Amino acid sequence: DGAAGGGGSGADGGAEGRRPVKRYRRVEVKHHRFGIGGFDFTYYNQTRFAGLENMLPNSYVNACVQVLYYTPPLRAHVQSHVCQREFCLTCELGFLFHMLTVSGGRVCQASNFLRALRQIPQVAALGLFEPSESEVKRDSYPRLVQSFFRFLLEQLAKECMPPSSAEVSAQLALLQGMRERAAPPPPTAAAGDGGDGDGD
Repeated sequence: DGAAGGGGSGADGGAEGRRPVKRYRRVEVKHHRFGIGGFDFTYYNQTRFAGLENMLPNSYVNACVQVLYYTPPLRAHVQSHVCQREFCLTCELGFLFHMLTVSGGRVCQASNFLRALRQIPQVAALGLFEPSESEVKRDSYPRLVQSFFRFLLEQLAKECMPPSSAEVSAQLALLQGMRERAAPPPPTAAAGDGGDGDGD
């Protein structure tokens, strides 16, 4: 009986030995009715390194975003970029990098970055939108990530180029118009002063 019991324990131990230790096992995220806001990520991540929510459409780009975030020269360059474009990936990436820096390990959303990504015509032309479950093939995601990474680096290089003289003139005109609208109106003569002058 002891041998049988020992054998049983050994079999169980062997099966248990093939499983990852508890801290590396897959964690099932319980979805709240308002999304994942009710899930306590800090229980599993007690570091200062933030993650990105992966329940948004096209969130396959999260890995690429984090690779760029942990490239210090590129991160500094992106965060120093400011422009007047309506949909600028470099600006949105800079804001997202700032969120990752100050979040203190909390989960961040790349929703604004993904929204700007959807507004760029080349993204659809290159087929960079995440395929539906029925369209996913075994080699879809490696190829998709590679294409997106190449596109993103080219887009960042394009957006960070010095502006042309026409763009500079347009920005100066915009700033001048803003300054004129913000300037206080010139003082006008009081009606009472005018009346006194007429009476004299």
